[in-house]
Amino acid sequence: MNRTWEKVLAWIANVILIFATGALSLVAFRSSTKEFLVRMGVKEELELIMKENPKLVESAAITDSDVFFDLVVGGIRVYSTIAILVLVLAIIASFLMKRRILSGILFLLVALLVTLGSFTILYYVGFIYLVVAIMLLVRKEPKNQDPFDPNNPENKLDGIKYV
Repeated sequence: MNRTWEKVLAWIANVILIFATGALSLVAFRSSTKEFLVRMGVKEELELIMKENPKLVESAAITDSDVFFDLVVGGIRVYSTIAILVLVLAIIASFLMKRRILSGILFLLVALLVTLGSFTILYYVGFIYLVVAIMLLVRKEPKNQDPFDPNNPENKLDGIKYV
């Protein structure tokens, strides 16, 4: 069976995920990530949150906003690394479509990781991966339809005796 629709949908989702992961990685792995986040106002927002919620700060045992900011930058880098691994898994699943069950399971895993890992920002990409996984798992391969196969019961003529 031709898996054209599955391939098209998978690569559309892959391209969107490549752009999203590329943008995230561009921010996360630059040497000026801290300066970029300071210019975006992230550090001031973190300081404001720390001032408004002193119990949260006490429970986290972080009193310095610079340490907390460094943890946020490190978290962005870890998240970006996980996004790259999910992207690699999605591309591997796209190339393994000949093995439909394995590819379908990998696409289900990718759909779950993309949807939950992106905090539902990329839910539409996860939905596309889910549709591809369902199509791969539900649609079966056609049987061999060789009209000259003598073992195929559909090719036998009933009632004809050979002399």
